[in-house]
Amino acid sequence: MIDSNTNISIGIYPSSTDIAAFGKVLFDNYAVQGGYDLSKLLGGFPLSIGAGFLYQGVNFGEFTRTHESGVVIGTFNSQEKASTFSLGFGFNYFI
Repeated sequence: MIDSNTNISIGIYPSSTDIAAFGKVLFDNYAVQGGYDLSKLLGGFPLSIGAGFLYQGVNFGEFTRTHESGVVIGTFNSQEKASTFSLGFGFNYFI
């Protein structure tokens, strides 16, 4: 049940952009957050809780490895990834 005491949010933010130094860069970001006002359950005590998860990924594409002489040694795909979980509590006093 979702009412004025509950908050749920889901976000998907995939995109790509052309950055001059790297070429095409792909961004993948996904987020899920939720919160609940516990004051009704706690007899009016003004406490809220919330939790969230965020995944962020960046793919810079393929790069070439070369020796000092300029000979190609191989290629690699450059990526960065991070996952974050958060938990929060709020005390709504005199707001």
